[in-house]
Amino acid sequence: METLLSIAIALCAGLLVSRFVKPLKLPAVTGYLIAGILIGPYCLGKLGVQGLGFPTNGDVKALSLFNDVALGFIAFAIGNEFRLSQLRHTGKQATVIGIFQALTATLMVDLVLIGLHIFVLGDSMSLADAIVLGAIATATAPAATLMVVRQYKAKGELTDLLLPIVALDDAVGLIVFAISFGVAKAINYGHYDMTSILVEPLLEIVLSILLGFVMGSIFSAAEKYFKSNSKRLSLSITFVILTVALSMMEFEVGGVKIGFSSLLVCMMLGTVFCNVCDFSAEIMEKTDRWTAPLYILFFVLSGAELELNVFSSTSVVLIGAAYIFARAFGKWAGASISAKFMKCPPKVQKWLGITLLPQAGVALGMSVTVAQTLGADGAMVRNIVLFGVLISKVMYNDDVRDHGSGNAGMTNVLRTYGKLPAVFTTIGDVGKSVAAVNLGRFIFDALLSGTGAAWQNPLDPVCGAYLAAIFCMIGHSRPIFFGFKGGKGVLVGAGAALATEPLVCAALLVIFLIEVAITRIVSLGSIIIAALYPVGTLINLIACGANLPTVVFSTVCCAIMAAMVIWLHRSNIERLKNGTEYRFGEKK
Repeated sequence: METLLSIAIALCAGLLVSRFVKPLKLPAVTGYLIAGILIGPYCLGKLGVQGLGFPTNGDVKALSLFNDVALGFIAFAIGNEFRLSQLRHTGKQATVIGIFQALTATLMVDLVLIGLHIFVLGDSMSLADAIVLGAIATATAPAATLMVVRQYKAKGELTDLLLPIVALDDAVGLIVFAISFGVAKAINYGHYDMTSILVEPLLEIVLSILLGFVMGSIFSAAEKYFKSNSKRLSLSITFVILTVALSMMEFEVGGVKIGFSSLLVCMMLGTVFCNVCDFSAEIMEKTDRWTAPLYILFFVLSGAELELNVFSSTSVVLIGAAYIFARAFGKWAGASISAKFMKCPPKVQKWLGITLLPQAGVALGMSVTVAQTLGADGAMVRNIVLFGVLISKVMYNDDVRDHGSGNAGMTNVLRTYGKLPAVFTTIGDVGKSVAAVNLGRFIFDALLSGTGAAWQNPLDPVCGAYLAAIFCMIGHSRPIFFGFKGGKGVLVGAGAALATEPLVCAALLVIFLIEVAITRIVSLGSIIIAALYPVGTLINLIACGANLPTVVFSTVCCAIMAAMVIWLHRSNIERLKNGTEYRFGEKK
């Protein structure tokens, strides 16, 4: 009963949140991940109310079987994109670009993270973590990539080249991951022999490809004996699940551990099937429809595993930011250089790297494998990848303050440039607030905490976080270096709430999404949650048993931030009165 209830909760949450984010023109996957975060153990699940969420990580991991099956279907779908007919058309260009940009992304992430490990973080991030994250950086999300293409209205050469590159990208990524993960396991467990570092990973790759080829050949031959579409669909589902099960086998021969990569095996299964079976496209279309709820469940569960308390760690935030930017630069530089070398059209050289930035199912699948094997280190890698999946980066050489409302906030960026730059703006504003809040907490604790019996600071270190958030908001709204012309501080406040009170942040986010879904007016939602922020903080601190001075100080700080946000929205309030405020969907 509990398992079925958990599945139903996850599916309902994913569907509802995806509906709420639709007015924001965000992809459904983003909604599923947000839904998982909201019902996870660090938000609504923390309340411990049965039927409202996942109270513990154990409740989430209890459904790990569905993750394994979903990953099998994701890899199977990727394999179906790896069609030899398309490769013959694009030929050498797709092969060279696909391999080069994937390896460049891995190299950049490895160099940056290993540098952080050696010179900055030390034991806060292991060498194994750096190597694994570099391998995961190769993966690209096919669906999200196509969405970016449509965003820029790219047609012709770019679109034709992109699909086989994505297929090659993920194929290369899975191979690189198998090798890197083998090395990481050897480092993590202290086994530095040639067998564990080189032989076992290579055997895993070769045997995975071989197993996938055998299963794909049997699958393609078996499909010919069935004429009914429903039976062919059933056979497809059966073979994917059977392949996932077989790929979990592990045994030892002559001291050499033999295992398989489920992702690589299932990808090879799909590759053989789409190139051998004449009606593979029709079957894949039907399979995609059947697996839709499974994908929702996978992404919701992935979001639920995101530990919000990791944002209180400065080192984790630094690693996450380094991973995102190093990967983005590696993808962009690798694609641009190789496209120029292969003499692709200028449009392809300019935009190809940007279209390869999104990550989703494959990267999450790799992170699941890491989390299951490397323990605490794997959990950190998993959280960083989850964080990175939510981010897409697009660079513009324009000043958003010259357009629209003249503000540098997310709403104006969205209205002027579109959703991907708005997502990046959101991450940047929230990220700088999280960093400032954590720094403020540290400094406040270090300078004001008494150590003697004569005097003891009555305030909790969290008060320093709220104080830092106020100054961060002032700097955001009135930046010295940009003529005192900035944003309105909503996302800065969100970052402060995320780092200090994840549950309050989640509740305010739900209210905001509901309001925007109903009215399509962001400013009204911002004003409402700003007004509710001090109230939520007060209730949360009292419920957590904070002392009176901390409750009063923190609530006052939140009230000051709320007042600043509302004051900065005074022009919006005037337009709301006149009925002229901007709504999502309106033309610029």
